[in-house]
Amino acid sequence: RYWRDWSSDVCSSDLMEGVFLYLSEAQIGETIRTLQHAFPRHTLICDLHTRFFMERFGKKLTQQIEAMGATFKFFPDDPSLIFQQAGYRVASVVSIIVRLLEFANNKVGLFIVTRFLRKLVQGYAVYVFEASDSTAR
Repeated sequence: RYWRDWSSDVCSSDLMEGVFLYLSEAQIGETIRTLQHAFPRHTLICDLHTRFFMERFGKKLTQQIEAMGATFKFFPDDPSLIFQQAGYRVASVVSIIVRLLEFANNKVGLFIVTRFLRKLVQGYAVYVFEASDSTAR
């Protein structure tokens, strides 16, 4: 009881990088419920991949991961949907591909991907989710 009283007043940011790709939807749901219970007023920051991105650009990586005995389990068409259904609000989405090209000062590449390869741009991103008031119980 003490932990719950204390944690409900804490605003936290929880970073989960490179995690959700390995979890099933059920495991993600349990992780979300655990975070919401422990920190009702938190911000979740994570990287997510779309099915298109992984099927088109992640085949070699998937093969290498499977060769080591692990498997990727979560890459739906809209990876943010499970979080939104759990009561999160999408605060921001940052394309990792776009940021990479910006850091490299690759203006031609940036022009090409943002104009002609939207699924690539949207397929691998960092999401910032905020717990809505309804999840902060």
